[in-house]
Amino acid sequence: ISRNVKSVKCSLCNNWVHLYCEPEITEDVFKYLWAAKKANHKTGLHRTCFSCTASAAKFNASNLEMKICLTMVETSCNSNTKEIDATKKDIETLNDKMKQNTSQGALQMTASTICFDMRNCESRKIM
Repeated sequence: ISRNVKSVKCSLCNNWVHLYCEPEITEDVFKYLWAAKKANHKTGLHRTCFSCTASAAKFNASNLEMKICLTMVETSCNSNTKEIDATKKDIETLNDKMKQNTSQGALQMTASTICFDMRNCESRKIM
């Protein structure tokens, strides 16, 4: 691009674009950008070419899709976490019941063993 051709530099790809190649850049926009550049080079004004704008739009759409998917995964994980917590509580309850049953069973076995031993002893006395 020669110096006398009106053009704007893309802030992303650093390519120069002719004013007539970018329909969004009107003569007024060009004059404003040119005046801002002359006044202070670091004004923070940025202009992107059509290619970079289209690429950014595709990137943003993909990024939005990923955010939606991430939200769905997080929701699913939160639901699974609640189910896991409920299952852990059920397991704890069952373990407590098993301990109670085991200790009661041991007492019953002890009582039946004592009864059995006492019968054996008495039967030996009788004989």
